[in-house]
Amino acid sequence: MRAPALTFCRDIPDSVRKEAIKLYAEAKPGTHHARRIERLASDDRMTGVWQKLKSRNVDELAHVFRVACNENLRRTHSVKTARRVSKHYIQMFTRLRKMADALDDEMQAAGDVGWGLDQQTLRDAADVYEVLMDRANLGPFVVKRYKKIQDPQARDLALVLSEIVKSLFGDPLDITVADIASVALDRTVDERTVKFWRTDS
Repeated sequence: MRAPALTFCRDIPDSVRKEAIKLYAEAKPGTHHARRIERLASDDRMTGVWQKLKSRNVDELAHVFRVACNENLRRTHSVKTARRVSKHYIQMFTRLRKMADALDDEMQAAGDVGWGLDQQTLRDAADVYEVLMDRANLGPFVVKRYKKIQDPQARDLALVLSEIVKSLFGDPLDITVADIASVALDRTVDERTVKFWRTDS
């Protein structure tokens, strides 16, 4: 079975278009996954999504699209675990930076004008923790369920998207997440429900 040509909504960013073509080529034609990619690439509601997100961080839009297309959002850690790990990385980053600065001060006070290799090593290590800190916040994550949820698939997708959108754009953007989830799942997911899930999780 040959896949139909992929069409695109207005104002779709080039990076998203390329990601859509790549994912669509890998998807089996006619499957739920393929139709999900088709909707996210072509639905008119996504025009407003890309217009809003482009004004905030154009470089990360393909990542948002890729996550929205993903039907298997489960990984090996929860949002809570990711936050705890990220906090540890922040502490290590701060500690190493302070150690490098303190060593700088000591060497200057002693009149040592060497190469400062020890300080640079500490700063390089701090930079590694800074990268790990960013990655720890980028799911997808396992969304733990403590009670029966009427639409667990929509809730899981909305919470994953909320975490990612907040980490990339500085705001959970509930109405934007609701639009993406509605298109991805081909059913209505409203802003109030997304906000409830996000604040209740």
